[in-house]
Amino acid sequence: MKQWVVRSNRYEPKFADMLEQWANHNNIALLATRPAKPRDKASVEGAVKITYQRIYAPLRNETFKSIRELNIAITHLIK
Repeated sequence: MKQWVVRSNRYEPKFADMLEQWANHNNIALLATRPAKPRDKASVEGAVKITYQRIYAPLRNETFKSIRELNIAITHLIK
């Protein structure tokens, strides 16, 4: 979001103070990306396709009672 970047820099962008405080409070790393450059679209779409085929498709007919059960099933598929 453009309004959160105070100073644009390829390697170390400066974010608004309020956003940095929020990120520190929630233990989130702030990273900026290139604006409006679709160079990465194909690789991201490929990663989504692989994830869908390897994780979502095998589990789509399963029912899980908790997030822990779901995480265990995903872990077994990833290994």
